[in-house]
Amino acid sequence: MAALTKDKVIIYIYIAGALVGVFFIYKVMAKLGLVKTSEDKKEDKNVTALQTCDYFDPTIINGRSFTILGETKAKSYAGEIYKALHGSLFFGLGTDEEAIYSIFGRFNNKYQIAEVAGWYQIEFNVSLLTDLLNELSDSEKSKLYSIIDKLS
Repeated sequence: MAALTKDKVIIYIYIAGALVGVFFIYKVMAKLGLVKTSEDKKEDKNVTALQTCDYFDPTIINGRSFTILGETKAKSYAGEIYKALHGSLFFGLGTDEEAIYSIFGRFNNKYQIAEVAGWYQIEFNVSLLTDLLNELSDSEKSKLYSIIDKLS
């Protein structure tokens, strides 16, 4: 084995210093976001997984896909229900229960009811559920519930 000379020791110290300097520079660049660490890459992977998962997709509930109505149709149904519950301004008073049953019978799933309820709240500043509970008799509520209960 060759003996360490003063010159070799100095070279090794420069190399060690350079490696420490590179490591320090890497850490500083990582802090500034200029390079990605393995932790950053793991975080990116998790963010991508979260962005592409279906947990936050309003058309998927409990892993099941649902057909949505869309804004136009949901607003239309909300208006029809409001009119059926409160009567037309010019054509009388009272609740048109058959119209309500008919509208709820058109829904394919419970999510569509949630869509309509959301637009009902926005359009009329009152909860759809509150209006239904206030306007329908117990037997009418029971009939409506049987229609809703059949939906997925």
